Amino acid sequence: KDISNPLGVRLAPVLGSIVALLGLIIMTRYPEKQIKDLLSK
Repeated sequence: KDISNPLGVRLAPVLGSIVALLGLIIMTRYPEKQIKDLLSK
């Protein structure tokens, strides 16, 4: 917790980018059409 070693400040954008990329991958693979067809029956 020393100001001369800002590891958290350096890691936050990297981890945020990884989480956003994983979310994007999950959302693009979501079977929306199949779910809509299943719910409309």
